[in-house]
Amino acid sequence: LVTVFAATSLVAGLPVAEALKIDWTVEVDGELEEPFWQAAEPFGEFHVWDRGDTGKRTADTSFRLAYDDTWLYVGVACKNPLQKHLLAPKVADHDSPVHTDESVELFLTSNDRGDVYYHFKLSCFNVRAEQRFLNGARELETWNLPWRSGTVIGAQGWTAEIAVPLYLLLEYG
Repeated sequence: LVTVFAATSLVAGLPVAEALKIDWTVEVDGELEEPFWQAAEPFGEFHVWDRGDTGKRTADTSFRLAYDDTWLYVGVACKNPLQKHLLAPKVADHDSPVHTDESVELFLTSNDRGDVYYHFKLSCFNVRAEQRFLNGARELETWNLPWRSGTVIGAQGWTAEIAVPLYLLLEYG
């Protein structure tokens, strides 16, 4: 069983999303059309991270989780009625400031101390960045993990598939 918290596990009472165990060959292409994505429970209603307003919530983004013996899969659906106006990425290089484009960010940790966690960023243009935080030190250019992703842009938003190797969660947890 793989369980993911919607924020750090240090905060009591957070919603929990459970991943669906699958026995399926997954093509990480950004399409969320495989039957297991329909069977996985959707999770959404996120708090918007904004330094000035911590109470704002959005239902524009949702995700679903699945896993097999090797990968944790995250399927993301992002509604954006202005998506058709985003014609080209602002950044196109790996480990660039992906968050300046329409993007999602994934934070993973396998311990309850919060001293080690992993930060994955993915733009709607499938530009990626990742970093590890180890005892307060950020490792951006020196830490690269072989994760996979795919995105599909539509008229009203975009979808993404992310695959993170499960062994990552064993590294410090």
